[in-house]
Amino acid sequence: MSEITNEDQNLPLDEASDLLQKILTLAGYSVAVTAKEEDGNLVLDVTGTDARALINRPGGGDGPVFLDALSQIIRRAAFKDNPKAPSVIVDAAGYREARVDKMKHVAQRLSGKIIGGLSADVYGMNSVDRRTVHRQLSEGSGITTSSEGMGIFRRLKVRADRA
Repeated sequence: MSEITNEDQNLPLDEASDLLQKILTLAGYSVAVTAKEEDGNLVLDVTGTDARALINRPGGGDGPVFLDALSQIIRRAAFKDNPKAPSVIVDAAGYREARVDKMKHVAQRLSGKIIGGLSADVYGMNSVDRRTVHRQLSEGSGITTSSEGMGIFRRLKVRADRA
């Protein structure tokens, strides 16, 4: 994996972290932000008293909508329109890691159904969730995955390999 370097960005990595910290502090959140490079991505981890508030949606349920929006804002501010820019991933209170674990469990359940002779079209996954399931299922043998459709209608197709 290539490391994120100052040549790939318009702001140093610590300034991306500082920018997110300022945004969240001005919005009234009591949090701390740390930056790290992980798999070629800039990961900004938010911890603290109000970290969970960044992932709780009004009306109940958890979701990364606000985290995704913050990721896009920080990426644009830090890297402008640089095509070599890494992805920026904002995480809060370990949400994304827990989500990856949940998607791996979904992949295991799908794998059992596909090996049992069924096929599946899975709707309602964001690109990160689909990628996690793709990667998890590609590690096993005998299963093919693909993504089809556009926007909110994009779905993950899971099939047994044809012999």
